[in-house]
This record gives sequence, structure tokens and C-alpha cells, in this order.
Amino acid sequence: MPSRPPLRHIMTAHWWMRLPLFFALSLLLATFAYLPLGEFFALESWYLGLIAASLLVEAMRKEGAWYTVGLLPGRFMIREIGRGLALALLLCLAALAIALALDGALTLADVGIVWEHHLLVGMYMLLYAVAEELLFRGLVFQALLERFGRLAALMYGALFFAFLHCFNVGFSGWALLNLLLAGLLLSAMYLQTRSLWMPIAFHFGWNFCVYLILSSPVSGNEFGSGIVRIEVPENSSFYEIIMGGRFGIEEGIVTTLLLAVGLAVTLRRSWALVAPPLAARLFRRRFVESALLDNERRMKTDESLQHNGVSI
Repeated sequence: MPSRPPLRHIMTAHWWMRLPLFFALSLLLATFAYLPLGEFFALESWYLGLIAASLLVEAMRKEGAWYTVGLLPGRFMIREIGRGLALALLLCLAALAIALALDGALTLADVGIVWEHHLLVGMYMLLYAVAEELLFRGLVFQALLERFGRLAALMYGALFFAFLHCFNVGFSGWALLNLLLAGLLLSAMYLQTRSLWMPIAFHFGWNFCVYLILSSPVSGNEFGSGIVRIEVPENSSFYEIIMGGRFGIEEGIVTTLLLAVGLAVTLRRSWALVAPPLAARLFRRRFVESALLDNERRMKTDESLQHNGVSI
């Protein structure tokens, strides 16, 4: 009878065991990060725990490595980061142009250009863009994809993404629609490349540009003024419907249109390219995990037969 594989390989091969392991490790590692950082950095501790747990669980898988979650370094990484940042910047500049067309007045922010503050905000946004993408498009989405297929994974992943933002200040029905679209867009970026570099870059680029260029709240979170400010017309009800209110631009109709454009661009066939080294590693991991699960089922059947007194 063949020997049993290591427990870590069995646990991480099953999607329904991999997810509880991931969340348990996230909580444990976040606690370790919280102890030296303190209460002031509680949210950052949780983000660090998510990042560390994602990489650790992925490395525990048979034929897995920290980068197989979708973080393969190299020239493909540079291409995908560039595309994500460029698309985010173009969409935010389009939003700025629409705001000006609606009689918004563009002025320098009253606080001036405080680059230290912008740098700190940018570092924070980068941290939570990495953590959220490893959570939403990393292990969770990939487990749903493995179990339910593309369509259901896209739907469940978008709902999960929107749900965890619905407690933010200013959340509304239109914000829910835009968050669902954003979840679909970011998941489509992963599906096209099997990489998280583009969704991370777009997620960070969008949030930072919304703050820096539009001086808008980001999903209801206030970060202060960016480098410019758009003065809203006196009768601002129509303007807020288009450009968003307390939740930020992500509550406006303009974001719905921009995310639809972003989704159309992302789904172009020319963008659907998986880095060959990553594709080979993912194929090999899928093959060996499938063989491992088949072997485990065979061993359980043999043990059951032996228990019932049936010779093998």
C-alpha cells in the first residue's frame, strides 16, 4: 500500500480545507503583527497577516510556491503592472474630464502639495491593494474557480468583494452596483493572465488616482485633499448623481460607465496571455494534486474494505 502524503499537501489540495486554513493562519499571523505594532496599526496588522498567510498556504501546496498564487516575478510582471496602472490612470483622467464638463471648477488644493502625506497615503493604499487582491482574487476566488467554474466564481467573488465594502460610510445601492462591476473587472484581469499583478496595479492605481487627482473619498474613506480639488456647482444634486457623494466617485454613474469600459478593454483577446513559466507550474500543480486526491480516495476505499474483512 502506498504511503500517505504529508498532511499539509492533503489539506491544501482540498479547496474546502484550504480556505479555513488560510483564514486561521491570517488571524494567527495578524495577531503576531499586532503585538509589536499596537492598536493604532490594527488594520495594517490584519493586512500583513492576510499577505503572509496567502503566500504561506500557497507554498504549502504540492508543487506550489509563494508566487503560484499569481505573483510570478519577471518581465510579465512589469507588463501587467504597467497595463493595470495605465488603465486606472486613463479612467481617472476621463472622470476628471467629465467633472469639468459638468461645470466643476479645477483648483489647487488649499493644503498645498504635501508630498509626505501623499507618499504615506500611497504606501497605505498599496498595502491594502495587495492584501485585498490576495484575499479576493487570490486564494478565495481561485478556490471558488476550482470548485464551481468561471461563471459562478465571478459572481460569488464579486458579491464577496461588494459585501465587505458595504459597511463603509456613504454606502448606497449605486455604490453596490459599482463594487460588483469592480469585482468583475478585477477578477477578469486575473482570469486573463492567471496573475495578480494587473489587478493589484489597477486596484492601487484607481484608489490613489481617485484620491490624488479627484480629491474624492475612496469607498467612503477620507484621506484628505489630493493635489487638486474640484469645486462642485451650487446646485449639486445632479452633479452628485453623476460624480458620487459621500461614498466618493465610486457611488456615481460615471464610475459605472468607466468600469464597463475597463471591463471591455480587459476582455480583449490580446490581453489574455499567461506567462509560460507560471502556466507550466500551475499545470504541474493541478496534475500532481489531482493524482494525490485520487490516491487518497483509493487508500480510503482500501482501508474500508480491510475494515469490513475484504481481502485486497
